[in-house]
Amino acid sequence: MSPAALYWLEWGKLFLASPVMAALTAIAFFALFRTPIGELISKIEELKVFGGQVITQTANAAAAPPLPINASPNEPLAAPEITTIAAVKEESWQAKLVAQREAAYLWEYRFLNLFLVRVTQEVLEWLAMRSTPATYETYDVWLSDRVTDPQERQVILNALRNHHLVHVNDTLIQVTPKGHEYRQWRGPLLRN
Repeated sequence: MSPAALYWLEWGKLFLASPVMAALTAIAFFALFRTPIGELISKIEELKVFGGQVITQTANAAAAPPLPINASPNEPLAAPEITTIAAVKEESWQAKLVAQREAAYLWEYRFLNLFLVRVTQEVLEWLAMRSTPATYETYDVWLSDRVTDPQERQVILNALRNHHLVHVNDTLIQVTPKGHEYRQWRGPLLRN
């Protein structure tokens, strides 16, 4: 076989390969059926993909009220009320957001009930019952009869601080609003 024939056979194998044939078939399909495909796409009003949502202009136009016809050309047309998806569904989204936030706090507070040991709960209670913020020295002296290890006392304070139940400013220890809210949710500590 001549080199020219081999050359054209190689090009033929290239064009008959499956990726090339698939592309040519897709182009032919869209070229033959472009009108029906265009009509099908124009009828789509709403599309949801992977949590996202698209509403087409035709769906918005169908939902809008018809404009009034004025007899007098001098009177301006009243502007139609423009609404967006966000404006229409803002109240429901706000309600969903509040519900999700409440559920998150509920799960976090349930976790804190399991995570915070009795002594840590008592420290939070003691700090919240004080009328003034406690100093670190006062906290250390108050807790030293229950917890003798100074590192463990620091771990208790760090646990409360890491969950934003207390705020330590220099040497002052103060219960945060989240700490008060958690105490209210938990209720009073039962005595042993």
